[in-house]
Amino acid sequence: MKIANFFGIFRDIFYLLEKRQKFQFVLLVFWAFFISLFELFCVAILLPFINFIVQPKILNTGYYKIVYDYLGFTDHITFIAAFGIFVIVIYLFRGVITLLSSYIFVRWTRFILRSISKKIFYKISYLPWVVYVQKNTSDYVQLMRGEVGRVSETCFLILQILAGVLTLTIFYLFILISNWRFTLVITVVLAIIIAFINLTIFKRIKKLGKSRVDAEMGINRVLLEMFGNFKFTRLRGREKIYGEKFGAYLYVSEGAEILARIFDLAQILILETTGISLLIASFVFVLWADNSTTRILPLVAMYAIVLYRCLPLLGKMLQLFNRILYCEHSIGIVRKELQQEVVDEGNDNLSFNEKIVFENVSFKYNTGEYILRNISLTIKKGEKIGIIGVSGRGKSTLMDILIGIIEPTNGAVLIDEQRVTNANVRSWRKRIGYVPQSIYLYDGTVEENIVFGSEYDEKRVIDVLKIACIWDFFEKKDGVKTLVGEGGIRLSGGQKQRVGIARALYFNPDVLVFDEATSALNAELEAKVMDAIYEDSDNKTMIVVAHRLSTLERCERRFVVEGGEIIVK
Repeated sequence: MKIANFFGIFRDIFYLLEKRQKFQFVLLVFWAFFISLFELFCVAILLPFINFIVQPKILNTGYYKIVYDYLGFTDHITFIAAFGIFVIVIYLFRGVITLLSSYIFVRWTRFILRSISKKIFYKISYLPWVVYVQKNTSDYVQLMRGEVGRVSETCFLILQILAGVLTLTIFYLFILISNWRFTLVITVVLAIIIAFINLTIFKRIKKLGKSRVDAEMGINRVLLEMFGNFKFTRLRGREKIYGEKFGAYLYVSEGAEILARIFDLAQILILETTGISLLIASFVFVLWADNSTTRILPLVAMYAIVLYRCLPLLGKMLQLFNRILYCEHSIGIVRKELQQEVVDEGNDNLSFNEKIVFENVSFKYNTGEYILRNISLTIKKGEKIGIIGVSGRGKSTLMDILIGIIEPTNGAVLIDEQRVTNANVRSWRKRIGYVPQSIYLYDGTVEENIVFGSEYDEKRVIDVLKIACIWDFFEKKDGVKTLVGEGGIRLSGGQKQRVGIARALYFNPDVLVFDEATSALNAELEAKVMDAIYEDSDNKTMIVVAHRLSTLERCERRFVVEGGEIIVK
């Protein structure tokens, strides 16, 4: 793995962190440096212990004698036993410190996961509608539940790598000072091995990471399509087709994971085998040249301890590099999403006492022709307006502009001569009750779906259900506590539409927008529902979009949307 690649990933990760999180990261690096020094101490303390066992007479020389006499020992065996207990205590403390470090690192990375997840959630929530619809819902789900987790994992991996680099550097300086010739030989051989791993394994790991992301997004798409159209899937016998797609994506995802783990294990085995082979070869060579073990045993013991500690760490670091490469594609996706421009919407006051004016409104998506052209229309407060037209001619787009979900490409919407802008659009939306043709109900009770997280008034819930002509149905079940199922699966299409109507009426809006809101009702029930709505909404402004002229019978004016223009009927 090229150093430039790692620093590029590190830069992307730092971009995703907030200022406070970056400061915490620096503190964690200092903590890792302290842990590295302590690791060196734990290794260094083993060397005199080995020397004491191999050459007890060494206690009669140099600094060893000073310590031995200062502590008041008179017997070598007792001193060695006491020193051994001291080493055990140090290693018990090392275990506690290691667990504490793991807890701190994991806790911090979970905090990063939560923080970035919330930022992504709000970023998606405030995306302009024309941007939001360019992606599949499953891609957003995978982004939130999959790719953000990979970013958090990468933060943890980078911390571990930095801690490992510090530890290896300190250990390397230690053995370099002890015996620079042998250390340089080991360095050259391991460098060749790592270069080989870089050329053969790292690039493959990076490709596997991209394959895994694409496969998991495919899995999510299949699941959402399957369960979102469960009835139609069964009707058309598409279970096998979805099953084959699901299995194919699983095969790619699992294959990428398996190969990544095999590559991780392979590089560790290569490093460990190389290191141990070097150690044994050097021992045999020195023994052959010197024909004595007493003099070289402490040196060999030192390298054995250091390699025993450092080779697994080096292998682990290569694993971490592999994992970072595996997650690199996810980091790019998350960063790109966070760089998306969002709509900064305000709640400035916007009064509605007189009229709504469409002033030369035109609209087109980023690619394509104009859907609406120079629409000019005035709707007086309290007026009932009907809009008809062939599907796909811009009726729903016109309503989306009216309710402030999308902005016109050209022109403006004026409320009492005041233009609807991002600064006041939230204030305008609060005045609107909107019922689309397709109603989505989440898995909860009727009252939860109607109140939609706002202040609860049970009497008002029942009243609007009566206006929507569906209270009799729920009253026979569990009343407002009736469960509707995921997506309203326990209700018919017409029942879901009436719950949607009740939801729009609950907030007592000034403006009611019905976009094919009764399309699933038969003519008799539709007339009954619309009569009840008109009776309850005498002073409200109503814009009714429909295919059937009978739906618009009580509208004061009717318009046809055709060819992107609006024509008086």
